[in-house]
Amino acid sequence: NLRVVDIESGRDTPLPCDTGGYASFVEPDISRAGKLVASRVAIESDIFKYPVVIGSPRENVDNAKRITRQTGLVQVPSASPSGDQVAYLSNRGGRANIWVTSVADPDNPRRLTNEQDPDVIIGLPLWSPTDDLITYWRGPPNSKAEQCLVPPDGNEQLRRRLVQCRGGAAWSRDGEWLYYIASTDDPRTTTMEKVPVAGGVAKPVLDKAAGLTIARDGKTGFFQPSNASDGEVWKVTFGDGDPVREPFRTDLQSRIPLWPHHYSLSPDEKWLATPLRDNGTTNLWVISTEDARLEQITDFGDRPTTIGRQVSWSRDESSGEQYIFAALMETDADIVALEGLLRGTGNG
Repeated sequence: NLRVVDIESGRDTPLPCDTGGYASFVEPDISRAGKLVASRVAIESDIFKYPVVIGSPRENVDNAKRITRQTGLVQVPSASPSGDQVAYLSNRGGRANIWVTSVADPDNPRRLTNEQDPDVIIGLPLWSPTDDLITYWRGPPNSKAEQCLVPPDGNEQLRRRLVQCRGGAAWSRDGEWLYYIASTDDPRTTTMEKVPVAGGVAKPVLDKAAGLTIARDGKTGFFQPSNASDGEVWKVTFGDGDPVREPFRTDLQSRIPLWPHHYSLSPDEKWLATPLRDNGTTNLWVISTEDARLEQITDFGDRPTTIGRQVSWSRDESSGEQYIFAALMETDADIVALEGLLRGTGNG
């Protein structure tokens, strides 16, 4: 919201703007005559389930299923292995927490975390391939945080801290290991480690790497060389000696919509899903793990959309079809004149 600050006293007060829903007023300006104008930005945010059909992006948008109906923001969905439930981050209720909802009955979501501390951030839920756990990032901003584990039913007795880390979590395909960016004293250093989910000693995996995702055989992975290189995808092969790295796709930096950014490996391991910007619109794309070619999955035309940070795959067990869950944000903006708000503030 807009606020007015008194130059002499430093006292600031909010202006009683009617937001008309989930909207913000930004970039205000005042004329010499005391007229106040600002940009009113309204964001609508929900999770959609998009079919993955190569070659028909418009049809994928038309055939998408809306999963949530929010009054706030939702981000970073993570589908259960069967695709019948989805975990996501939402500020419903005033604080960002992790929620879970049924895809078939999305009108009754349940809150998985209940974090109320304003100095603690919750983020990036990831559903285990074994369907029994969800990991999430928890910690104060700009500090060492931790990966926590909780069962999908939210059982408090089984909630636990797994490892201190800087984020970038990913499950092994068998659900026995969790990969993450290790905590270091140097924020410029990104080192991937893995820790047994059942408990035990963490092991180093790959230096100078972030956002590592591992194939089912544990011998092949895809990663970013650092948190500052979200638009670069590298391939790594693990063997008896040192890991072999090679550039895979390194031309996406200008198209990354939001940081931090993650690439999601499909159930058949043929594609990496990622949102990419196309001018003022974000679309879903996939990168072939065979030859690094790009294929467009959605086409929103000129709609002002944003899809950020991570998306999630699922597979329909009966048909074998693959889907991508994504949190779609659409923005509507106008220049508005705000009449009479500056009276009594010393500004007109």
